[in-house]
Parts: sequence; structure tokens; C-alpha cells
Amino acid sequence: MTSSIPPSPHSTTQNSHGVVVPQAIAHRGNDQRHPENSLEAIQGAVEAGCDGIEADLRVSRDGVVVLAHDRTLERCFGVDKAVCDCDWAYLQTLETLREPRCRIPRLADVLQYLAGQNVWLLLDIKQLDNPPSIIPQISSTLAAVPSSTPWNARLTLGCWTAAFLPLIQAHLPGFPVALITFSLRYARQFLAVPNVGFNLNQKLLMGPLGRGFVDEAREKKRAVYVWTVNDEELVSWCLRARVDGVVTDCAAMVREKVAAWDGKQVGHRVRRRLRAQAWTMSLAAVLFGWFFEWKYLLPVKKAGSKQLHV
Repeated sequence: MTSSIPPSPHSTTQNSHGVVVPQAIAHRGNDQRHPENSLEAIQGAVEAGCDGIEADLRVSRDGVVVLAHDRTLERCFGVDKAVCDCDWAYLQTLETLREPRCRIPRLADVLQYLAGQNVWLLLDIKQLDNPPSIIPQISSTLAAVPSSTPWNARLTLGCWTAAFLPLIQAHLPGFPVALITFSLRYARQFLAVPNVGFNLNQKLLMGPLGRGFVDEAREKKRAVYVWTVNDEELVSWCLRARVDGVVTDCAAMVREKVAAWDGKQVGHRVRRRLRAQAWTMSLAAVLFGWFFEWKYLLPVKKAGSKQLHV
């Protein structure tokens, strides 16, 4: 099999003990001092020494790519409107409800800041019900912002469905890709697509359905990132599992655990409460995943077999 999707350059690193450890990735650029997905949060995460930044992308009505997790503006900005129903001229006037008040940034603003920083971006591309509305805009934005290191070496495109893959290969060839999902059943389809990595719910991997998936992905030389890991015991699990990246709201704690890891620490078993959460997540993923997959997730084989070579 061949593919125009390259392997992810953002893999495990080594700490001062010479031990292979995962990278610390700031969830929604969160530095715990600023609102999520704000430029200020991303700046804080960089200053805190994070290896990577995870950020959510949506597109405005007039085609401007912005950082926003939710479909609507209500939770973060107090406005009951969808991001895709608003023009940039309006979006740029909004301030977050959370202090300190921050404005919604464009992807271009973030790229201009990060062009001079030594971190990489793990993008969570929303619009999963309308991929053609955002992928060409991401491509044109990246082309408009120069970087001394090419963006395809500093950025991984996170997508929720195989419907994105032909569009990525048409508009963003040569960029690494990671599937974002809470369905291991769906994730296993992507093991047939060369070089596609994974950004998975961490507790799902701890449950009965997740056993062996990290090893299976590693055998195929795929990157595995996990979200959202905010508990020390769960970070220890990630270290033992040798995942490539830990997406977290607690970057300082993750960096401390990663720095101290000597590879010999057996560690304690994960608490029963966390184990129960993992089993509950697995059950929910099965029950809800079937509906979500049926409604939104295009099977890999239908995404354009000639382009994907699967």
C-alpha cells in the first residue's frame, strides 16, 4: 500500500534519564490561566514548556478559520449563535465570559505567533457534518503564513471521519493526519490507511475493548495520542503504555511526571474509580458509537479507495 499521508513527525521523546516518554500537549491551548482556545492560553502553554498545542477549528460564515470547540458561542461567549452562522467581522468583537476576557482568534493569528516558537500543533478539525467547508480554508491559511520550518513538519491534522481524507489529500498533501475518535471499532478501519495516527480517549484504551490497540498501532508505526489526561495515575498509565502524546489541561503535572519517569517504576494499579470510569466509557462508546458512526462517520472504504489505496 502507498499513501500521500506521511508518518507523524511528532512522536515520543527522551527525558533526562534517556527513557522514551510521551510529549505533553496542552488541551485547547489550556494553560489554566486563560480561556480555552484563546491566543493568550496558547502563549501561556508555550511559556510553560509544552511540546505541543491541541486546538479546535471551525469556520465562519465568510470562510475564516477560527479556534472554537463548540458549535455555538453560548458556553464560552454567552451568545446563542452558531459559529458557522456568523461572519468574522462579528466574531472578532466577542469576548469570553471567563476572566481574563479574551477574543476569539483566527487560525492565521495563531500561526503567526507560533511561526517563531518551537512547538507543534495538533488540530481538532470540527465541521464533521460538512468537511468541504473547512479543509480548503485551512490550506489557504497555512499557505498565507510563512514559517522557517514547513507547516507540514509542525502540524498534524486531526479529523473525525474518513470523509476528510480525500479532501486533505487534495488540498493538504504531505500533512500528517490523526483520527480523533472514541470508537475503537472505527479506529481499527484506519489501520488499513498507511501512516494515519490516532488521537483517542484515554479511558477507552484502558477498558476491555482497548487492550492491545496501542501495541497494534505501534506495530504499524502509528502515532497514538490520548485525551484528556488530568490525573497523575492516568499519566503513569500513559507512561507504561508508551503512548506518543498526552493531551492535558494539567501540563505542568504531566511534564513533572514525564521528567521523573525512569522506566523502571512499576507504579500502583489505577484506582477502582478510574477503572470503573474506563469500563463505563467503553460501554457508552459501544452504545452511542454505533449511532454516531451511522450518522456522521464515513467508512474508510467509501472515502475514495483509489486516492487512499486501501
